[in-house]
Amino acid sequence: MKSIVGIFLFLFCLQIDAQVSSVKLRTYQKGDYTVSAYQSDMGGGGYITGILQDFRDSNVLYARSDVAGVFKSTDGGKSWTVKNGGLTKMSDHYCHSLAMDPFDNKRLLRASGDVRSFCFTGRIHCSTDGGETWFLVKDGLDYYGNGSTRMFGELIAFNPDKKGEVAAGSFSKGIWLSHDGGETWSCKGLEGERMAAVEFCDNRIYVSTISDGYNNLGLIQDFKRNRKSCIYVSEDDGENWKVLYENENLPAIYEMIVTDHGNTILFTAQWGVYRSENGGKSFDVVSDLPAKSTYRTLVQSDLDPSVCYTAEMIPSGDIDVPIYRSSDKGRTWHLISPNCRPEDLSCFPSWHGNNPRKLGDSRISHILPDNKNPDKLYISNWWGITITEDLGKHYCGNYFKGIGIICCESLFQHPSRPNQLIAGICDHALLESVDSGSTFNTIPVRYSPARIACFSKHNPDLLLFAAGSKGGAINFCKSEDGGKTAKKVWELGNGNFVQDIKEDPVVKGRFWAYIEGDTASLYQPGIYCSDDYGDTWTQNGVNPFGRLKTVPEDVFKIDRDLTPIVNYQHKNGCGTGQMLALDHFQQGVVYAGEWTTGIYRSMDGGQHWTNIGTELPFDKASNSVLQFVYTDPYRKGVVYAGFWNQGVWKSNDFGATWYSVFPREKNKFNASSMSIHRDENKNELMVLACSNHSLGDTDTALWISEDNGRSWNNIYDFSIGCARFLSVVANADQHRIYAATAGNGVIYFDILKNR
Repeated sequence: MKSIVGIFLFLFCLQIDAQVSSVKLRTYQKGDYTVSAYQSDMGGGGYITGILQDFRDSNVLYARSDVAGVFKSTDGGKSWTVKNGGLTKMSDHYCHSLAMDPFDNKRLLRASGDVRSFCFTGRIHCSTDGGETWFLVKDGLDYYGNGSTRMFGELIAFNPDKKGEVAAGSFSKGIWLSHDGGETWSCKGLEGERMAAVEFCDNRIYVSTISDGYNNLGLIQDFKRNRKSCIYVSEDDGENWKVLYENENLPAIYEMIVTDHGNTILFTAQWGVYRSENGGKSFDVVSDLPAKSTYRTLVQSDLDPSVCYTAEMIPSGDIDVPIYRSSDKGRTWHLISPNCRPEDLSCFPSWHGNNPRKLGDSRISHILPDNKNPDKLYISNWWGITITEDLGKHYCGNYFKGIGIICCESLFQHPSRPNQLIAGICDHALLESVDSGSTFNTIPVRYSPARIACFSKHNPDLLLFAAGSKGGAINFCKSEDGGKTAKKVWELGNGNFVQDIKEDPVVKGRFWAYIEGDTASLYQPGIYCSDDYGDTWTQNGVNPFGRLKTVPEDVFKIDRDLTPIVNYQHKNGCGTGQMLALDHFQQGVVYAGEWTTGIYRSMDGGQHWTNIGTELPFDKASNSVLQFVYTDPYRKGVVYAGFWNQGVWKSNDFGATWYSVFPREKNKFNASSMSIHRDENKNELMVLACSNHSLGDTDTALWISEDNGRSWNNIYDFSIGCARFLSVVANADQHRIYAATAGNGVIYFDILKNR
């Protein structure tokens, strides 16, 4: 039988679930339009790598994410809202560290950055209004917000004993000090050291580092400097540094606790937790924790400094929730949930369920002890933020309202049911909305991750989709009841990936699929066709990419540099559903885009192909690569091509000739996604989404045109941050634009033209 506490949590979370809906982010004026931006209930997130709590109002919390920036809760962690106002770079959302001024609870600092093409970006932003708006205070640093060091300790630390003093470590550009709360900075040495954590204790600054032996840095740079893992300390505001401790056998010193005036120090490493009682002169491995486990988080309670928490990143043995507590400053430890059962969990999304192993086996990145209730903990992991109010006897997920690992890759509106949309997600099954994007729910068929899908205008309950990761098994699935059930109709090889699925606009029952891969894949890359509503598939005629050994042709640039969320990632499409297009009026006209080599067109249903992209600005050296191919749904022969750095190009003659249509000035734009829609009175809404990227450093924008592209208006405002658009859908009837983002879920914009 469930305990009374467990029943209460369950009923309370049911009430929360009933209240879940979209959140209004902001209403603003932009040019001739009034724009209201809304966050759908799916929220956003990525990997939640850190949490902090307001010391004056315990109901206010902040969380940092590797791809979605900062989130804020004002109800004790039950729901979250994204807070990235004022950020202008994609890499600003890759938050590596977050800190609150201990003398001013409205002042926060965040460090963010990314690595692309072996080059770092890194910036520090400040907020003086509790995270509502942010402004730049330091540029030119290097951070790795979505790298393997993202869940190490904080790199920004305020001095609790000296008002206005704050230290900020960087990946390799030294440690920086500010005496005015982060407004101005000066470098204080340690250049070249890869830093993992920064701490203050009794006006001393402690810095832990990453050695040359740490082998999980991904494809970034060669930082071999013959450095060991160290703990540095400075007693004079960074003017001088000494090595307090070093260990050539540890790849890195991940996170630290420095307490007892510096006499007691604990840190986590690749294997085990280490502790010193002599000010860091020597350390011993804590003996009553599993020695061959990796521990990331290591925290101390503000209420009782004797109390500490840590967690295995991946459980060892049969323990499902490997969270440990010490009440003697880390000398001895015990599990807080040694026998966690499904009935001890409540209010988790359906795809997570009341599964203790899923809670504990998801790379616990941070534990935050509540600063008012000694029995309350906040736990962040791969999926979201979970709360226990009785020291691990029960756990509540609050359905991860507004926060979670939600990175969209595609978005589609049903051709005959305008209130129905479906989103492809890089870590989940398909999410569906039936209320015009306000709420999204996982479809009953939970094949995942499902990144690409296709509705049918002829059979409204038909849904085709692909599920699987690049480098893993890919299944092509068919549902004839709107996603309640499905069957696998095509099992592709590990070297294949479904980039796109489209229904033929002219021939009933015909569907097309764009398959990536290489010559060694089970199925050759190319364009495949089905004439029986997706039951069987064949490759018509010749392969349009026949001369290419792989599709994408430059896998490194496309799959590990430009399009993925993180630079070393190969599993995601990040912009699927945009490289295959069909003319809406002439049968057999098919376009297949390849990022760096051209656009291939067939006029005879795939029997023969011609590269029609020779006039287009393909240039790998300047990162001018194709991002989408889009056919006008209301005009025969009209096709658009969107490029990183080079905007949108248009052809009125099936791609025989091309001309640049936007931007008309010399400014560059990353054309990320496009959509055109007419209402019942034939009023047209054209939308062009432009994203920022470190290798395409152009402004994020959301351009609209109501006169077929003759004039454009940018309706985007950085008060909601720098969202990375992957897919847009225009709905002229609703005067609404839906945008799927990498990290911020689905955002929709209601637009009203001012008279």
